Parts: sequence; C-alpha cells; structure tokens
Amino acid sequence: MPETLNAANFWARIKAESGGAVAVVMFHRTSGCDHCAIMRPVFREFAEENPGVRCFFYELGERPDAVTGKLPIKNFPTFIGFKDGLNVSHAEGTQPSAKLTKLAEMSAPSGVPLSEASHEELVSIAEAVAAELRRRKKAK
Repeated sequence: MPETLNAANFWARIKAESGGAVAVVMFHRTSGCDHCAIMRPVFREFAEENPGVRCFFYELGERPDAVTGKLPIKNFPTFIGFKDGLNVSHAEGTQPSAKLTKLAEMSAPSGVPLSEASHEELVSIAEAVAAELRRRKKAK
C-alpha cells in the first residue's frame, strides 16, 4: 500500500528514498477528480506488484503549497519519478501499469533493474536528466 505524504514530511521522505537502492514513483491526486479515482486502484496494484518501488500518495488541496510549487503539475493525476531527490520523469492523466513501470525505471538508481526491458538505456537517460537538473539547480 502506498504511503501518504504531507507537506511536512514530503521532501525529507523523497530525498531519503530516492537516493537509495529503490525507485520512487509519486502519485498526485485531488478529491473530486474522476481520473484520480480511476487510477487509485491501478496505482495500489502497481505498488503491490513492484515491492522494489517506493510508492507514495500526495493529496493536493485547493491551493498549491511548497511541495507542488516545485513540481511540474498541470493536470491530474500526475505521476512523478524521483532520483536523488530530483524529479527525473513524470506522466499525467490515466496511465496503464506499463507506463508506471517505465516511469519507475527512469527513476531507478544505476544498477537496480526493475524489469528486463532496456534497463541500460533507461538508466542512462535518467542519469543524464538527473545531471542536467543538478546543473540547473546549482546555476540558480
């Protein structure tokens, strides 16, 4: 079952989990969102079938906060993969479980295969994206 995060513990948990030997997938949802309601059981099932992926729920309220203001959230639901505390992949709207697996693979630390499909290529892309994001963060 995915853990539910809040504004007080979000960044500490994401940084702690995404720097380790697991990928992190984040699911943003809003109450009253039909697409989010459809995806909740899909995401729960994905979490159960992928114990090596740390899955989290984050409930978006009526107003953006310090967490969501730093992330590319435009539509709901939004799924975000993190590596080393940085957003390295995301998808919006209803998604098949296979898309969530690819998102998780792109967030995986090097050397942690989540499936047999193109792992080296996905890790290479994720590392390049993470390096670029770190470079941009330092430039600010």
